[in-house]
Amino acid sequence: MAAFRKSVLFGYLAALLLWFLSGCQRQKDSVAGLGEDFVKLQAADVPAVRVLCWPEDKPAAYTIEFDDARTSHYLLAGPELRQRRLRGTFNLNTAIEDWTPWIALAKDGNEIASHTVHHVKLTQISLAEAEQELVNSQRDIERHIGKKPVSFTAPYGLYNAAVDSLVLRYYLSGRDHWGLNPSTLPDSNFAHLRAVGVYPPLTPGNLRKLLLRAIRERSYLIIYFHSLTGSTPPPDNPTFEPFSFFQQHLDDVQSLADSLWIAPRGEVVKYMRLREHARVRFSVEGGLLSFWLETELDPQTFDVPLQIAWQVPAAWRHHPVWIRPSRSGRWRLLRDRERRILSIRAGEKISLVGVRE
Repeated sequence: MAAFRKSVLFGYLAALLLWFLSGCQRQKDSVAGLGEDFVKLQAADVPAVRVLCWPEDKPAAYTIEFDDARTSHYLLAGPELRQRRLRGTFNLNTAIEDWTPWIALAKDGNEIASHTVHHVKLTQISLAEAEQELVNSQRDIERHIGKKPVSFTAPYGLYNAAVDSLVLRYYLSGRDHWGLNPSTLPDSNFAHLRAVGVYPPLTPGNLRKLLLRAIRERSYLIIYFHSLTGSTPPPDNPTFEPFSFFQQHLDDVQSLADSLWIAPRGEVVKYMRLREHARVRFSVEGGLLSFWLETELDPQTFDVPLQIAWQVPAAWRHHPVWIRPSRSGRWRLLRDRERRILSIRAGEKISLVGVRE
C-alpha cells in the first residue's frame, strides 16, 4: 500500500510539473496576443539594416578542399579536421568501390562534391559524354551520401564555354585554378571559381600570406590539396604534401579564425548567391516587427541563413525583446548576439516584439 501511495504521489507531481511547463510555453506562444503589453513602433523607428558580406561580419571566407578521393583524405585529413572542429569539401571521382569512409566524412559535416565519375578531361570528350560524367557522379553521391551535391570540380581544371554551361545546369559552382575570388560575382563566374592548389614550391608561409591577402581584400579563398603523407613525399609526384605541412596550414587558418568564415564551398556559394539575389523586407504592425527575404531562389536549395546587421529599435532597448522564427512558430527571448546580427532563411519570416515587464 505504501508503495502504491508513493507511485500515486510521484504521478501527481509529474503531472503538476508538466502542467507548469506547458503553461510557461503557452505564455511564450501567446506573446503576440498581449497587445496591451507591446511597446508600440512606427516604421520610422526601425533602424536601417545591412546584409553582411560574410557571416559574423568577418572580412573573408575560406574553404579547404581535397581532390581525387585519395585514402589520405579519410585517414589523415578527415580526423585532423574533426579534431579541430573544421569542415571541408571532398571532391570525389565516384567510380569507387567503398563509400564507407566518405559517408563518415559527410556525417562529420564535410561536403562531398563531384569530380566526375572517371576523372576524365571534359574538354576532350563529346559534350554528351561530358554531361553523363556530371550527371552520373551527382547521382552516385546522392545515392550513397543521401544529399544531392551542389559543388563540382573539373579534372585537370579543364573548362570551356560548353562545360561551363553544363556545370551551372547541374551544380551551383565549379572550381578552377590559381587566384582569389572577389566577394561579389556574376552568376556565370560561379562555373569556375578560382582556387589555389598546393604544389611545390608553395610553403605554409606562402599560404599564410594568401590568407592575409584574402582578409585584406575581403575576398574568398579556396585552398586544395591532393595527397597527404606522413613520410617524405615522393620526389617525382608533386601532388603529395607532408602531413605536417597540412597541419601547419590549419594552425595558420585557426589563428586567423576571427577574420575568416571557414565553411565548405557549397555553403559559401549559397550564401554569396543568396546575398546577391535576395532583398531584406520588413513590416511594422502595432508593436510587431517582421523581417523576411524577398527572392526568387529556391529555399530548398539555398538553405543557408543570410545574416543582417541591425540595431534593436530605441523604443525597445530597455525592454525584453522576443523573437519568433516562422520555422519553429515559437516565441523565445532574443539572445544578446541577436541584438546586433539576425539570421534569416529564404522562405522564412522572423517576427520580433518588445514587451513591457
